[in-house]
Amino acid sequence: MKALIFDMDGVLIDTEPLYFEAYRKAAESYGREYDLTLHRRIMGIPERDGLRLIVEHLGIEASLDEFRERVHVERRRVTGRRRNLTEGSTTSRSTGGSWGYPRGTVCG
Repeated sequence: MKALIFDMDGVLIDTEPLYFEAYRKAAESYGREYDLTLHRRIMGIPERDGLRLIVEHLGIEASLDEFRERVHVERRRVTGRRRNLTEGSTTSRSTGGSWGYPRGTVCG
């Protein structure tokens, strides 16, 4: 083996709290309350489907594209402030080098 590759959302950074905060802030800007119950319903489905579910469930009076843009603004805001490294990420980053494998992180 020459390298270790991690390719799964949530392996390196725990993104769910960041997504939750972005969705919550976006909904709040329309006077609506986004909670964990709704968040769990959209986890793992394509973004557009999840956003449609949020808009319909909360009765947000905006187009899907408008709400999507608001979510993206909030997402940029919260991801710029915090990074939630997962425990597995910390372990792999600290031990991978001791195994003699090249290390790198790619996020997109």
